[in-house]
Amino acid sequence: MPGDGASIAELRKALQATQLHLYEIRNDNRRLKRDNALLKAKQPTQAWASAIPKEVIAHDEEIGKLAKKYGIMVDMSLASDDLRKLIIEEWQDQMGFEQQEHFPCAVCSHSNVRASLLRVHASSIYLELLQNPCLPRATHPTTYDFQLYHRAFLDIRALKDVTHLGHLELCHSCHHSLVNYQKQPLDAIANFQYYAIPELPLLVSADWDNATLYDTSLVSRASATKLSHLFAHKKDSPLYGSNMCLSQKYIRGNVAVMPQDSVHLRTVLPPDGAEIANTMCALFVGWNVKPTRENVAVLWPVFVSKRRVHRLIEFLVANNVWYKIAGVSFSEGNLDDLYPEVENSVVEAVPIAVEICQLDSDQGADATTANYTAQRDMHPDIMDGTELTLTTNPAMDPLVMDAIGYTSGDYTPRNLKVMKAKALARVIDGGQFLKMQSGSHFINNQDPGLLTYLFSNLDPWGIGGFNEPNRRPNQRISFERQVRNLLRQHESPFQKDPHFAYVCWNIIQKAEVNKNTSFTITQRERNSILDKMQSVGPLLTNMIAAWERNPNTQPSNWQQKQALKLLQCLKHAAKDLKGSFGYKLCRRNEIHSLIKHFCTPALFLMSNPADIFNPLLGVVAGLTPEQWADMTAFERGIFVANNPGPAAIFFDTLIKVFLSIVIRYGRGAGLFGTCLAHYGVVEAQGRGSLHCHMLLWLKGNPAPQDLRDHMSAGDGFKTLMFTWLESIIHSHLPGEEVLHTETPGEALHRPPRDAHVADPCLNDEPKSVNMTNEDFALAFRQTVRDLAIECNWHEHTDTCWKHLKPGEPRDDQHCRMWIDGSTRALTDLDEETQSILLRCLHPRINNFTDLMLFLFCCNMDIKFIGSREAAKALVYYVTDYIMKSSLATHVGLAAVLYAIQQNNKKFQGLQPAASTVNKSLFTKTVNTIMARQELSHQQVMGYLVGGSDHYTSHKFKMIKWQQSDKYIVNHFNASVQDDISSHSVQLEDDGNLTEPENELDVDNNVD
Repeated sequence: MPGDGASIAELRKALQATQLHLYEIRNDNRRLKRDNALLKAKQPTQAWASAIPKEVIAHDEEIGKLAKKYGIMVDMSLASDDLRKLIIEEWQDQMGFEQQEHFPCAVCSHSNVRASLLRVHASSIYLELLQNPCLPRATHPTTYDFQLYHRAFLDIRALKDVTHLGHLELCHSCHHSLVNYQKQPLDAIANFQYYAIPELPLLVSADWDNATLYDTSLVSRASATKLSHLFAHKKDSPLYGSNMCLSQKYIRGNVAVMPQDSVHLRTVLPPDGAEIANTMCALFVGWNVKPTRENVAVLWPVFVSKRRVHRLIEFLVANNVWYKIAGVSFSEGNLDDLYPEVENSVVEAVPIAVEICQLDSDQGADATTANYTAQRDMHPDIMDGTELTLTTNPAMDPLVMDAIGYTSGDYTPRNLKVMKAKALARVIDGGQFLKMQSGSHFINNQDPGLLTYLFSNLDPWGIGGFNEPNRRPNQRISFERQVRNLLRQHESPFQKDPHFAYVCWNIIQKAEVNKNTSFTITQRERNSILDKMQSVGPLLTNMIAAWERNPNTQPSNWQQKQALKLLQCLKHAAKDLKGSFGYKLCRRNEIHSLIKHFCTPALFLMSNPADIFNPLLGVVAGLTPEQWADMTAFERGIFVANNPGPAAIFFDTLIKVFLSIVIRYGRGAGLFGTCLAHYGVVEAQGRGSLHCHMLLWLKGNPAPQDLRDHMSAGDGFKTLMFTWLESIIHSHLPGEEVLHTETPGEALHRPPRDAHVADPCLNDEPKSVNMTNEDFALAFRQTVRDLAIECNWHEHTDTCWKHLKPGEPRDDQHCRMWIDGSTRALTDLDEETQSILLRCLHPRINNFTDLMLFLFCCNMDIKFIGSREAAKALVYYVTDYIMKSSLATHVGLAAVLYAIQQNNKKFQGLQPAASTVNKSLFTKTVNTIMARQELSHQQVMGYLVGGSDHYTSHKFKMIKWQQSDKYIVNHFNASVQDDISSHSVQLEDDGNLTEPENELDVDNNVD
């Protein structure tokens, strides 16, 4: 930038004339040289520029002249045609099918992208390190030459030659351990993480493949879940009356997983009918007639095969290490008792011990399981243009188990709040109830046989348990690490099991609760909370009923106020536990710290990656793009439901690449400008898939008051700001610059897609490197148009009304998405509030960014934060939205009451120390509340396999305010006789601690 006075005066004059808000940035030579080199390699052409609105080019030209003249970079500028093309090419290169295809490591079997694997010859590593002499001979691999490979336990899929010593593929971690340190990697399958599934006898292997969940339950030594199949008759479904498995518009054959309070061991298999009734349940929603064994006999998920159960039990008793040690025996009498005498000859039927329940369908159930995708995936004939074809036996059509899982209690599709409160109140008041069988022998979580006791289908030989006693000290790994290893194995059967991840997550969370309540909460705080619990305990039943009748009830007396304070304290107590209310509050505090540091964010984005459409998910899970394209929408739904691990990895990959390539954080200007900071929060929607809400702070974005002042001062800045906003936020179809209007009361309907035209979300987007610039510009515009119609054309669904109070109308004015059919021809300022009113040419197209829609191929939303009251409202909405709790007041109070009752029962007749009772009650209460947090299968998988529940550009340091306050109080109390004004608090300066530039301080104390 020229330093003479005349140049500075000239610059000031130009700024005042245009009212343009400019910011000078630091000169990062390395970054600028890199980006300039990339841009120079991509020469712009007139054809590509023709895809950019003329206003964008004019805007860039005006800003470019100023930037060139004065040698500074101007922010809030529009993405140039060069940059847009660069973003597309980088995205398509990194997200290509070949780049994202996953393969296993030969040693640990973890799934990795091909580029991250190293190909080495088997002779170059010490294979003897991968032996395990403790494993039975019957489990030794026969799929490759085991002796030739020095009796090393390897994943055959990573071997290039199974009959000769050849190359194999290793991940960097395993290669580093074997080559650099010459020791067995902790994550190696040879470290008791090998399960010999291919070595099962053929008939036994077939039985496991065909076993229903109820078959598996009958042959397992222990049960940690109560299985609930939900069959819903949805009268509003186009498929109603055709097939039970396909007519569930929202509740798609979900399995609610509910670990019991204790796990008990069985020594006789199958268990007797009384126990089965307490571990097996089928829940029917919306049936006009009461379901019975007879009229549900066509539903294969509740079938039990006598022959299959008999053979599997015989195999386990004869071959499973832990079954043999325990002396487990088979009871043919128990198996025969599961069926009426007349059906003893039946090969497969519904056991008489299965509990069958019925609930009426209601709008509440629809709303609480609705989501942004409008469940289009449930209608294959609508989505793919294919005709619905059912098998000759409707009972054998696949049932999707894509569930929101719950970790405790008995649940219904109504988000499970009302039923839980009623059930607990009924029990406490002495009403009749069904008690889950608890057994007389409890299993410690450290029991090495726990895995095969609970999941004999996953560890049929009993050779890969947690805390395996045969592991040497240098081989030992934690429970959590082994769970992560098993879920990360390539095409892992553990991640496909509908219960495994939930049960393991429940165990991990309980351990974290115990640690959290023992070490992070002071005894004084704990005692204070417990005193409040004891004072309001006798009144909780009435309070639960009151808040269940009206969730918006305001506390009317001292006891109710104390109960609410108590609930808040308990929810905050678990702030270090992922998924808890306190944990979410910490995330909100982090956003607040970014706002304090960088001022108001510029943009709010919502991205909803379509897992059931994007072929990349199929590639990550092991399918080819052709196999994915040949599947119907319903088949893809089944596939995604059965592969929550790859779904979580797919989502995590997509968000990280978006931040790196599109936002370009730390790489200079991105699609929206230069990003100073970002914060994204992940949420699960109705059917369990994930989406992300993200805030962006952009360099050059004025503070709300500054923005208002610049807007009011003149038309120069206002025009440029409007042009920038209209370039990134579209609410009309590409190529249509005219205003669309609706007839009052008649919403425009989405144009029907021809039955022979493929869904645009499934199509492979045009590749710029394979096309001329003219052809790509046309293809880009058409693709964005098709996607906008398919993904961002809003039609009201139950999710639009999920927050309505009883009696409120379901109309445009009450849509929570704020799409009410209104339009606006030009962007302007609200005369009263000075808020920006963005143009809206189409009444039903939700906001989108053309380039994001093109790359993500899914539903999205974008909003400018703006100024004044609109900015405050949106920031409050976003920060409040991300920490919304799934725990209603009456459910939380019911959890407190349940914990009190259980703790009293635990110490009944004993005389333990008061501190022991108090600690037990506090831990049990936090555990009970945590158990009622709703998590989808993909969320749990994200936690366990390494995904994230939030994405942020900065690190945060928590200020221990209590410690600081205590120090100050003690210091001044000791100096009360001194002149306080002459004292200063000296904090120790640790020269070894250096804070990174982008690390913020945030107060995450939530008491």
